[in-house]
Amino acid sequence: MFKALRHANAIWSSLVSLAMLTLLFLLLQKSLLTMAITCEDVKGKGSGSVFSVEELKSLSLLDEDGIKECIIILGKEPLTKEQSSTVWSALIDIYKSVDDIPQDSLQHLGWIANGIRQEHFYNLSLTEVDTIAAFGKLSWLNQEQLQNLNAAVFEQWSSKEIEDLSSYDLMNLRQILCAFNESEILKIHPDAYKDAAQELATLTNCTKEVIAGLAELATSPLAFGNPKNWTSLHVTPLTSLSILSRVPVNSVLP
Repeated sequence: MFKALRHANAIWSSLVSLAMLTLLFLLLQKSLLTMAITCEDVKGKGSGSVFSVEELKSLSLLDEDGIKECIIILGKEPLTKEQSSTVWSALIDIYKSVDDIPQDSLQHLGWIANGIRQEHFYNLSLTEVDTIAAFGKLSWLNQEQLQNLNAAVFEQWSSKEIEDLSSYDLMNLRQILCAFNESEILKIHPDAYKDAAQELATLTNCTKEVIAGLAELATSPLAFGNPKNWTSLHVTPLTSLSILSRVPVNSVLP
């Protein structure tokens, strides 16, 4: 009899524990759902920057259709590193892997790209020129991210050697060129640089050696001719590039 009673008590205790765990799970699920944000919430706020990291984590509960429409809004304004990393992780959860994130979504990452881990760049799909051009506009990636992005781009998108890059290629690469070193920059043909100069004048956060290389390309006779013969028409496309200080003073019109 006592043995049966102990057995009944053990079963009762197990049932009580199970009930408590179920209740805790339901409370946690309710809490997560209460905190969860939807694409409509993001659209309503017009930015991803207004949401806390905890709120952004809940984006992983959305499906592919639920996230697709608001990616561009999530990344259109500056995000902290933690915010961008959180959204990027949510995208991986939704699409199951980095490889499966579609390129039309990658093209609208904006500030979300700031959260891409260095090793993830090698798994991105980078075969479409619009994807390259979108990443080429991002001036907030750090040097390590740029280096990995650059390697991935040349592995997937362009089988060309640097000296074979066209002006069209350069205009799409843009900020990715900041991952080059000076000797690589100098492999670019001055004539290709010439036609892309106005676009490349918007480059920011490049290393000094990249700027020095671009300055040497700009002053090559094969680009704009001898700098001593420059007019204001030659100077204007270069003013934003901060390279004019490297050009002989007597070559620049007052």
